[in-house]
Amino acid sequence: MSPNVMIQTPPHMQAVILAGGKGVRMGKLTADMPKPMLKVNGKNLLQHKIDLLPREIDEVILVVNYKSEVIKKFFGESYGGRKITYVEQGEPHGTAHALFKSAPLITGDFVSMFGDDIYPESAIIEVIKYPWALTAYRAKSIPTAFRIEVGENGYMKDAIADDKGIMGEMLLDVGLYKMKPEIFTAKKVLVSTSQEEGLPHTFYAFVKDKQIEVKVVIAESWYKINTPEDLAMTEAAMLSRAQHPSNI
Repeated sequence: MSPNVMIQTPPHMQAVILAGGKGVRMGKLTADMPKPMLKVNGKNLLQHKIDLLPREIDEVILVVNYKSEVIKKFFGESYGGRKITYVEQGEPHGTAHALFKSAPLITGDFVSMFGDDIYPESAIIEVIKYPWALTAYRAKSIPTAFRIEVGENGYMKDAIADDKGIMGEMLLDVGLYKMKPEIFTAKKVLVSTSQEEGLPHTFYAFVKDKQIEVKVVIAESWYKINTPEDLAMTEAAMLSRAQHPSNI
């Protein structure tokens, strides 16, 4: 199949959301609740993602750990017409470790995303159209980021790690992927700065080794929330976008 040819989206698809983080930089805000349950403009971070999922995604797998009972009590066995399934991560060893915990429940192509980021609906809709895809956003580099280089055909040409966050403005990998179950045959790769098993690191090593074509979807917005200040800035930015959609 030509890498430029999209495939028809299957009628059933799963989304895996990595929601086990405590968010130590959030201080007292996460003393009694997990970071993905913090609210932005009246919704918790998980709601922001689940509410925007396209109809093809009818099951959400939440990989949980810290204060998981808070998440389970809020969402229960279904939310927004979608089945909600939980996987306990146990001792945390990184984002790849968390994703691989969901492997026994995966039935086909799936979407994976981080629990403390907010992605635009348009990016989620676009990313599910391709066998393998990632989402990128043009922004200033941050530590542990990957700079995505895109070929003329819109597919990934390279992914370059920036563990120190010194590369300046670039296309950042923002952790929203479309994958096939074959990813679970990959050898998990350690993040050099933390010795945790990193999902981006594992993803790129695998697709390069297997010579898999990966579509790059450029997101119109992306909010990464690590600190209380990030919460406040995200609320203000999202409110501004809602009031002035022509500026998007």
